[in-house]
Amino acid sequence: MVHLVFTSVLSNSVDAFTDLASPITVTEMISSYLDRPILPLALTLPMLLQNVEAELANEKLDVAEKQRLHQRCELIRRLLASSRIT
Repeated sequence: MVHLVFTSVLSNSVDAFTDLASPITVTEMISSYLDRPILPLALTLPMLLQNVEAELANEKLDVAEKQRLHQRCELIRRLLASSRIT
């Protein structure tokens, strides 16, 4: 997730409308993903699939959660199959 910190100065309430039309300056960008190494999908997708399949082994999941995890497994399998083709 990327968080942007904006700065804007409103001189008074009369100028508030005109200040909204002025450009906003981005002073700082903070992202938790920038600190992580970038891994190829061929490496991460099998790990994701393994994690989701492990979650599916949990017998305490409700029906909706199991269905969501099955859909996620199917999506990952399709991504893996398409990456092997190309």
